[in-house]
Amino acid sequence: MKLAGFNLLDVIYSVDETVVARAEAANGNQLVLKYQNTSHPSLDLIARWRHEHDILQGISSEWVIKSYGLQQVDAIQVLLLEYFSSSNLAQLLEQRQLTLAERLLVAIQLVTALSDVHKFGLVHGDIAAKNVLIDPVSLKIKLCDFGLASRLDNEQKNDQESYLRGTLEYISPEQTGRTNLAVDYRSDFYSLGVTLYELFLGRKPFVSDDPMALLHCHLALMPTPIHHLDPSLPVVLSDIVQKLLAKFPDDRYQSSHGLKVDLQNCLQQWQSQQQIKPFVLATADVPERLCLANKLYGREREIEALLAAFERVSVGHPELMLVSGYAGIGKSALVNQLHKPVVARRACFIKGKCEQFSRNQPYAALVQAFQPLLRQLMSEGAERQSYWKNKLLHALGDNAGVLTALFPNLALLIGPPPALPALPVAEMENRFHIAFSQLLGVLASPQQPLVLFLDDLQWVDLPTLRLLQQQFNADSEACLLVAGAYRDNEVDEGHPLAQTVAAIRQAGGVISRLQLDNLTFAHLSQLIADALRCSNDKVAPLAALCWEKTQGNPFFLRQFLSTLYDNGDIVYSRSHGAWAWHIEAIQQRNMTDNVVDLMLGKLRRLEPEAQSLLSQAAHLGNRFDMVQLCMVSELEIGAAATALWPALRDGLIVPLNDAYKFAHTPEKLAQARYRFLHDRVQQAAYSLTPEQQRQQLQLRTGRLLLAHTPPSQLEERLFGILEQLNSALPLIDDAAERAQLLTLNLRGGIKAKAASAYSTAVSLLREAKSLLTADAWQQWPEQTLSLYKELAETEYLNGDFAAAEALYPQGLAGAADAQAKVTLCLVQAEQYLIQGRFAESFPVLRFALELLGGSFPASDEEAGQLFPQEFEKAEQLLARQSHAALLKAPEMTQPEHLLQMRIYWALSYATYQTGQFRAFVVDACRLVQTTLQYGQCDISCIAYVAYVTAMSAMGKPYPLCYQMGRLALALSEQRDNKYFRLTVYQYFGPFYQHWGEPLKNTLPYLDKGLDWGQEGVNPLSAGYCALLRSVNRFALGTRLSELEQECEQGLKFLQKSHQPNTENMLRHGVLQPVLALQGKTLSPLTFDSELTRSSDFFKGDYQTPSIHLALHSCAMLRHAYLLGDQPLWQQFAATLPLIGMCLPDSPSMVEASFYVALGLLRWPGGDAADNSSLQQARALTDKFKVWAQGCRDNFQHKHVLLSAELARVDGQLEQAMELYGQAIEAAKQAGFCVCEALANELYARFWIARKQKQLATGFIRDAYYYYEAWGAKVKCLALEREWPTITFRIGEKKQATSERTRSHRKVSEQSELLDLQSLLKANQLLAEEIHLESLLRKMMGVLLENAGAEQGAIILVDGDELVVEVMGKMVKGLQIGYTRVDKPLAEVCDSDYPLLPDAIIRHAQRSHEPLLLNCPADDERCSRSRYLENQQPKSVLCLPILSQGKLVALVYLENNLLENAFTVRQKKTLELLSSQMAISLVNAHLYDNLEEKVLQRTEQLRQMSMRDGLTGIANRRCFDERLDSEWRRCVRHGQPMSLLMVDIDHFKEYNDHYGHVDGDACIKAVASALAHSANRAGDFVARYGGEEFAILLSETDGEVAEQVAQACLKAVAQLQRPHHTSQCSNVVSISLGVCCVVASQYMTAEQLVKQADQALYQAKQGGRNRYCVYAPPAVPLSQ
Repeated sequence: MKLAGFNLLDVIYSVDETVVARAEAANGNQLVLKYQNTSHPSLDLIARWRHEHDILQGISSEWVIKSYGLQQVDAIQVLLLEYFSSSNLAQLLEQRQLTLAERLLVAIQLVTALSDVHKFGLVHGDIAAKNVLIDPVSLKIKLCDFGLASRLDNEQKNDQESYLRGTLEYISPEQTGRTNLAVDYRSDFYSLGVTLYELFLGRKPFVSDDPMALLHCHLALMPTPIHHLDPSLPVVLSDIVQKLLAKFPDDRYQSSHGLKVDLQNCLQQWQSQQQIKPFVLATADVPERLCLANKLYGREREIEALLAAFERVSVGHPELMLVSGYAGIGKSALVNQLHKPVVARRACFIKGKCEQFSRNQPYAALVQAFQPLLRQLMSEGAERQSYWKNKLLHALGDNAGVLTALFPNLALLIGPPPALPALPVAEMENRFHIAFSQLLGVLASPQQPLVLFLDDLQWVDLPTLRLLQQQFNADSEACLLVAGAYRDNEVDEGHPLAQTVAAIRQAGGVISRLQLDNLTFAHLSQLIADALRCSNDKVAPLAALCWEKTQGNPFFLRQFLSTLYDNGDIVYSRSHGAWAWHIEAIQQRNMTDNVVDLMLGKLRRLEPEAQSLLSQAAHLGNRFDMVQLCMVSELEIGAAATALWPALRDGLIVPLNDAYKFAHTPEKLAQARYRFLHDRVQQAAYSLTPEQQRQQLQLRTGRLLLAHTPPSQLEERLFGILEQLNSALPLIDDAAERAQLLTLNLRGGIKAKAASAYSTAVSLLREAKSLLTADAWQQWPEQTLSLYKELAETEYLNGDFAAAEALYPQGLAGAADAQAKVTLCLVQAEQYLIQGRFAESFPVLRFALELLGGSFPASDEEAGQLFPQEFEKAEQLLARQSHAALLKAPEMTQPEHLLQMRIYWALSYATYQTGQFRAFVVDACRLVQTTLQYGQCDISCIAYVAYVTAMSAMGKPYPLCYQMGRLALALSEQRDNKYFRLTVYQYFGPFYQHWGEPLKNTLPYLDKGLDWGQEGVNPLSAGYCALLRSVNRFALGTRLSELEQECEQGLKFLQKSHQPNTENMLRHGVLQPVLALQGKTLSPLTFDSELTRSSDFFKGDYQTPSIHLALHSCAMLRHAYLLGDQPLWQQFAATLPLIGMCLPDSPSMVEASFYVALGLLRWPGGDAADNSSLQQARALTDKFKVWAQGCRDNFQHKHVLLSAELARVDGQLEQAMELYGQAIEAAKQAGFCVCEALANELYARFWIARKQKQLATGFIRDAYYYYEAWGAKVKCLALEREWPTITFRIGEKKQATSERTRSHRKVSEQSELLDLQSLLKANQLLAEEIHLESLLRKMMGVLLENAGAEQGAIILVDGDELVVEVMGKMVKGLQIGYTRVDKPLAEVCDSDYPLLPDAIIRHAQRSHEPLLLNCPADDERCSRSRYLENQQPKSVLCLPILSQGKLVALVYLENNLLENAFTVRQKKTLELLSSQMAISLVNAHLYDNLEEKVLQRTEQLRQMSMRDGLTGIANRRCFDERLDSEWRRCVRHGQPMSLLMVDIDHFKEYNDHYGHVDGDACIKAVASALAHSANRAGDFVARYGGEEFAILLSETDGEVAEQVAQACLKAVAQLQRPHHTSQCSNVVSISLGVCCVVASQYMTAEQLVKQADQALYQAKQGGRNRYCVYAPPAVPLSQ
């Protein structure tokens, strides 16, 4: 086969897209062809081929493979290389074992070859065994594969900007881009160290299939020294390799010479003595280049503070760390010290920089930081990508689109985001801030904390500051450290940064500060001494000179020393092997003491073309790319790269990726990105252009950027183009160009506004307005309207309301058509609404309506007159269609109608907030009319829900109002605009839903509304949701402590979203009353607490209508009534009309009406007032009756309780008792625990008023229980004071059921006949018993005693079967016989001598009615009863016992002496007792079942407690128990017992390397393997602790125990779990200690464990991955 004219002989190797083959030329000479094994090579591959050829052409060394040429064959590149050997070092090491002398010779050659490469000013970048060609015979080597070589002395790798290149097993820490260390020639030394490790030991230091694991090793782990793994290797040789593998470049060898000297010393010793004695390393190691140490001098305390801050945020809660100091002081270098330790912890370190000359690009620093991080997430494996995608989608929800516009890489990761819900402009910033917080919630987690470094905050844009401020609220749990560096001499108290920091601190955010000063003279001297490898004394004169010039400024010092080196004033003397300098020559140069001038001098030494390029680059920003530079310079890419190279070589600019290398591949070179070394360098480059020429340069730059930017990239570059053109605006006079610039500024302003960057948007939109021509409204009406609208909105959003207000008259005067004017009016009205200027918005909106030919009442009185007419019109339109048809109505399309809807919508706010409620309902009618006439839009659901209030105002029944609300809800969910859905939730849920559904059904809507608000949707309505959900939960009786927490959460949201008005409603209308009921206010009858004084808020004004006062008054009515304070109740009862006006149709209005009615019935007043009070109470009670027809759950219990109170007042006692019982039951069923408590309390008061203390006691205890469950401590204390003779058993619920209520109610019918004390005693006796056996015995006694029966039986219902549980007999009033039967009734009655009359019992079972018979044998119904024929009882009574209508038992009683033995009184007594019997029986059954379940659960828990939660096998506790029992058993029978103690080898290293998740998985896998290996019936495997296990083998001798140990070793090895940090195996392995004894009384089980543990120790000492058997002395056995 031929290729490029050469005959291919054989393939040396083929990897991926690269083939290396031996070939023969026509003249017979052999060479190597390196070619691409693909017909479509990537641009990257082509560039690397060309780059490698170019590099090799520039090297002439016997140690480097030569390149003869590069040929193009079709689409592929063919590199013609010198033929040297077909073997590389990696292959040789696999094929044969080299002697130590041979390996040392190879090592010395490698160092020599690398030295040659470095002499040519190159960094190889990919030193690896596979890239070292070696002759297997002579062992001569040559280096190859220079595709990654760099000509730069040092190169800053960045994990955010550069993709990893090179061979991962050999890559240096600085090459990962995760250390903030520059890549210089010493990076090759690290890779050489890996190669030598492999050369001497035969294996690489780190091996893993996981790239991230390899990176972690290179960053954080030192490999095991080679002499530890192979003791035959000399320690000093191991030390040389370890020194090369130092993580910090300054700790490695600094020169090839020093390394070569040490290796030659080793070789000489070995060749002469066959041993290598230790010697001091690196004595000849003096670098021949000036290398300033990477470490920071004098910053130890600051570094510790940064690391401590990182540790703090790692457990949750963000922190801001501010680092301040002068320019060049080392702020960036200090913060960058976090990079390596953060990444080593598998956390993230990202950074962005604020621009000094380009501050109008909002969020530029954040984009710079987060875009690479998101790109990095995309580069992870498919599984991790899916993980991140799901996490982000779940967290961001509908807000994802807000961020993808700013971070395009986010869209690439999660896919196209859902469309953003439309929001008013005022709410967009809040949504953006929330979305960013959600993003941080995912990216900054305890599993992966995030460090965000923002540099040069003195130039930060305001939007970024506002965004950051939101991240430091006290509730945030993001594991985020924001490190911000700034120049404190440029930030005063008025600087936005200072104001933001103050706001963060005030909000409770955590802020730390570090102030950096110049280096001390001692530290400066040490830096110079370390760089020149000599003593401090020797460098003292030079240090003094440097101090004089730089004053210890680190950046200035480094640049000063670099300049001295470049000038030849500091030189390396090869003859002396040391550095030298000439103080006199330096002083004569009269060098500047200003760092900018120093950098300017460096720049001016460059060629003019390079200076021009750098000046243009400085105007593009701190970072720039090759494409932009070529645009503005109009140079070809190759020419620009050539001109830029000297600045790159001198370190004035720094490459941000590898593309700069590929000078011969323009397409690749076009991808190059750069940044200036320092702001001082950019500042110096910027000043290369004289100030008078700067505008001209900016104009030219802007024009060229615009001209060469394709439309698809214009959005990305828009701000940069405008930065240039706007700066040069005075030079632009062409009308067309100015018109184009106006359009661009408008576009940029809208973009900035959409990103909530209002200050930037204002600047751009003002520029656009300045470009308007006099006839703009006529020439470009739509654009001009857009500009005025956007600018006005942005001005007021930016806080400049006056500037916005000045625009409206101008726009209205210029706008040509009505719709344009209306649009501006709506903007003006929205501004007023945002400012709370509701009254001023009203005339603006009326004027807007007039512009469209409409009108609106000028006053609320006029609206009241118009309302009936407007309502009738709306009703007529509604009557034409069903609700189902309305949901399918056509869409509203005409712009003027849509504008009308917007006007009416705004009017709804203006009228409601100004108390014009009649105007509000007229507006609601107009909204509905417009919708029904012209079609529906998003606002239509608001129309329908507002119309509900109009219906209510016209007296429409609440069920109809509720149906209209459901229509609004259905339409909002059908259109799925969250903003309007939330408005409907906020209005319908708390005000009208309760008229047709249980009040608790409102809560999901209100909770969801608040959740959406926290996502940034409609925070105003969400704020009302936060308020009204707590109002409704208060009415429902939610536990007060929980309600308090909910209120606090709501307050935090309201504070965060800046809603002080609603915050005060929640605080004074809910939270303070909740605190008062819990006893947390200054006194029981006040809502004032130490922190909040409601009395101060209202200032004695309890008449002026407001929602605040309405909520407060409703709460005070409830509070005063519950605490029995009549004067306080009377004061707030007068506010009922106010509550109805401010909170019409709401649950608060219902609550207020309820407590007013109760108070009227409790404190009716004097004779004259009495009749009036009762009439008002009756009227309110009648309302509740009507309301209950719509929703029984919410109103029935209140209506029945009020009716009971009315009956009490009217003297209808029997009716009152019936109603109290119904009220208790209804409140219980509806879930209103406070009303249940209140009903019990009022019933207790009813009984105590009738001197029935025993009955009252039961009810008041129940009331107390429910109040206590509610958490109303103050109310409970009041009851204790009012009922001092009663012991309230706190926390225990006495039985409070409807059955007992009915029983007590019937007492009144025969109160003169029954002994209540005896009855209550029996009741209490039964109520206290919960065990079924004891209960049946007591029941039998109570029944026989109270009925006067001789004998009886209790029959329980068990499903469809009757079971006779007990039978008993009484003689002379004493119970002398009790028999537990526990047999089916059929079995008891079907014998020849039946024990009970089946017919009587079955009759009572069917009828559920008591059956009382005299001489029952004569009764036709019982004529066939064998029992009655045999026993002939005189009287019988069979009583069914019911629980909630269900038969639970039957009682059979008989008397054989007397007819009529069972009187009506006794029957009544037994019926009353039956209720308590039913309750007690049910409870006893439940308790017995519960006891059985508890026993079962206890056993389950015991079993669970004996299991290890991770592995599922037995735990240490279980092992101890098993060992104890088995030991005792084996001792009794004299049997052998074996114990295996097992430990996972090097598990700590495994955990550190792979992480705790993989560590847990490893433990589980090993546990499973052990359990499968020891699987005989008596074998027992347990987790002993951590990574240790124990295997107990009962009745097992040593031989079998060893077989089990071998099986365990094999099973774990077969798991093949990689363990690359293990020193005994490449996979997870175990060590075992085996001990076998014959159990006897002369030793203990603890001794067995101790001996097995000693054997385990011996196995570890013997090299691990084996087992040892205990026997003194211990002898290790083979694996």
